[in-house]
Amino acid sequence: MSFWKHLYDPQRPAALVLGLALTTVPTWAQEAGTPSGPTPQPSAAAEPDSKSRPAPENPDVAVHRFSIERKMIHRLISDQKDIWTSPFHTSGSDAKWWLIIGGSTAALVPADHWLGVQLPNTRDQMRFGRYFSNLGGPLLTYGIAGGFYFGGKITGNPRAFETGILGAEALTNALAFVTAIKAITQRERPDQNNGRGRFFVGGSSFPSGHEIMSWSLATIVASEYSEIKIVPIAAYGLATLVGASRFTARKHFASDVVAGAGMGWFIGRHIYNRWGTEPKNGPHPKLAALVPRIEPQMGFGGYGAALRWGK
Repeated sequence: MSFWKHLYDPQRPAALVLGLALTTVPTWAQEAGTPSGPTPQPSAAAEPDSKSRPAPENPDVAVHRFSIERKMIHRLISDQKDIWTSPFHTSGSDAKWWLIIGGSTAALVPADHWLGVQLPNTRDQMRFGRYFSNLGGPLLTYGIAGGFYFGGKITGNPRAFETGILGAEALTNALAFVTAIKAITQRERPDQNNGRGRFFVGGSSFPSGHEIMSWSLATIVASEYSEIKIVPIAAYGLATLVGASRFTARKHFASDVVAGAGMGWFIGRHIYNRWGTEPKNGPHPKLAALVPRIEPQMGFGGYGAALRWGK
């Protein structure tokens, strides 16, 4: 039994198993009349050079390192099921936010047309809104997630690697969800039919796709680096500006933007809470330089304080 235990132990080098096999004489062979005597040892040429071969990697470490990528498709299917059935298993704290976001969206729908005409609606305003809102498009949001993924993989930073993986998952779930909701609601855009914003007439305005993707990615980044206060502020701030720019570009109503932000936040938080594993052991050294600090200043003639970044 000892021989078989060593043979099927995946954490022992193959050379050890081969050596045990060559130096062990089974008892059944001796009973059958196998000549006894010294067992011939393998020649030096046949022995593997242990110095030239790297030590085998721990299988548990290897499986953990690549299991996230291998299971992405399965996780996406599972997450879509959870997202669509979330009203049936919502916690008390989540129900509060659903009521706030849903109530705000419902209250804004009747006021959407009036809010839209309060803007100057100049050509420059709409052009600037279109350009800035590209920050929330699929190309750039997936690019940011890819930057975290490849950056973390190349530098060996597990938190950045996880941010990229979870960011891509959140974006994909948000894209699938918003595409289905748009197909169901079919709302007119503000630049159609004098901005009436009717539902179920073949439009694609509700909710804002740029906003749901921006907030889903921003929630992942903010959650992963929550101990660095400037990161959540910057992430959510940019996502909010994307939604404002879609409104000023006359591509979405205010209710479209609020609904997209709320849905993106819920999707990002769901992905992070379910799949996030990296601990937060203080700010990353490179990101810590982004955190401002106040330093006292004293000298001849007075004293004061200075706001500094970096080392």
